[in-house]
Amino acid sequence: MDLTCPEDRPVAIKGLEARLTQTFGGEGRFGVFSEYLHRCLLWKRPGAPLEPIKVFPSGPIPSWSWMAVIGGIEFIDAPGSGIDWQPDVTWPLSNNKADDMDASSADLSNYRDTLALRLNAPVRSLVDPRHEDIVLDDGSTMIPELTKCVVIGKSKWPANDEDKTCYTLIVLPFDGHSTGVWKRIGVGVMSGRHVALDESTPLVCIQ
Repeated sequence: MDLTCPEDRPVAIKGLEARLTQTFGGEGRFGVFSEYLHRCLLWKRPGAPLEPIKVFPSGPIPSWSWMAVIGGIEFIDAPGSGIDWQPDVTWPLSNNKADDMDASSADLSNYRDTLALRLNAPVRSLVDPRHEDIVLDDGSTMIPELTKCVVIGKSKWPANDEDKTCYTLIVLPFDGHSTGVWKRIGVGVMSGRHVALDESTPLVCIQ
């Protein structure tokens, strides 16, 4: 991650990503692996605010990838054996054949495919969220208006949903309005009582 030019990350990681997918199986995209999608999404800043990278020569990078920011990251401690990963959080689609390209190639044309940028997931309202349960990428402790969350996983115990621990992406509308496309702004680990788990929500895109 410590490159002279941070915007070179997609090219620098592509060969390693391809080798790792041979081991893991599935697909790799933007430093995230389909076989471990839910775990890979739960990254956070360890301390200092993360600075977004504004322009990538190889094409846009989605907000849910650590490649989109400058700064070190770490992953939330999420014990897999005790978590029900949510099946309605799904891997991005791609409508071209560029995913089959030579792993050594620096051609990232598949990353320019809009579908390849988009996770599909339901977005849920927050219910009186506590700022200490949320880590925003920009270091802020103020939760913006229109903030919602995507539940990536829930603890298996206790039986009552409102007492479960929810592992979440914190998201905002991509263009500042309540539309069908959202962006990641942080992560949260919170009690189910702070998430509208019973809310009926359509699938949206996280880009």
